[in-house]
Amino acid sequence: MAMPPTEISVEILAAKFILKSLTSNDVMTAKVLQIESEPHHRYYGHIVSAKRFLGWLSIQRGQEQELNTSLSRRSSMRANSVTSYDTAALLYTKQDILMYTASLWDQSLKCSMKALLREDQFAVTPTHSMSPVLCVDTTA
Repeated sequence: MAMPPTEISVEILAAKFILKSLTSNDVMTAKVLQIESEPHHRYYGHIVSAKRFLGWLSIQRGQEQELNTSLSRRSSMRANSVTSYDTAALLYTKQDILMYTASLWDQSLKCSMKALLREDQFAVTPTHSMSPVLCVDTTA
């Protein structure tokens, strides 16, 4: 199994830590809320990672009540507090984490390809062929 890029691993770990903190005890929940109220806090990005995961998870579960699709992604992230999610929404499975990791990795690859193609006008876009690969016997 391949390892995802460091940025994706950090995002996943940050989201898991914040969600664990919100479900552990009142002291940790209060600390998360304090950090959430200070956008310039150095750990504020972790709160955003957790919100991003919760938004993705609610879409996967077909529960978009926390997301307002008429708002832009950034303003939606600012509008929703991590406490606006009920405790059941904060729970996730290993499969949820694996699927989210794959989703982030896929988005990262798509963005990288777009950037590569913008920078290099002669780059060849990889395509997935549906035809079988022909193997030639070179020993004969």
